[in-house]
Amino acid sequence: MIPKVPVPTLATDRLRLRAWSDMDVGPLTEINRDPEVAQWLGEPDPSLTGQRIAGYVEHWRTRGFGQWAVEEAASGVFIGRVGLIHHDDWTASAHDAEIGWTLSRTVWGRGYATEAARAALEWAAGRSGLETIISTTLPGNLRSRRVMEKLGLTYQGSAVWHGFDQVWYATRVFRTRS
Repeated sequence: MIPKVPVPTLATDRLRLRAWSDMDVGPLTEINRDPEVAQWLGEPDPSLTGQRIAGYVEHWRTRGFGQWAVEEAASGVFIGRVGLIHHDDWTASAHDAEIGWTLSRTVWGRGYATEAARAALEWAAGRSGLETIISTTLPGNLRSRRVMEKLGLTYQGSAVWHGFDQVWYATRVFRTRS
């Protein structure tokens, strides 16, 4: 059972970013099982999706930020995840969080990753302690690299992380005025 912790709901014109529920395990498992999605994630083990979601929830509990479940606003259909996560084992640079996403291939090309990630970054602008945001991917993941650029992240270099060659981008989050 997915534990409940306070997670703010964010709304964009087409999407809703919300807290995780037990009903998200099956759809996220199917997304991670898709070979075209999995190739960019290091071939995740679909049987561990529930544990991975529990980890996202625990990250919210301990750090006050994390990954959201993403659904289409009009249909309510779950389409993936987006959000912020701190990696204690990332050593290529200082960072407060990584912005990342995994969306169903059925919605690729619609601008959803950019829209959802932008909402997460705008939310981060109001949070103390979130200033340097990175994003990583495999060098050949041109779709994600383009999203990073659309979000205003700039190419910083490459690193080997978790046994994979990665490229990484970064930005500073600018504080919103209250």
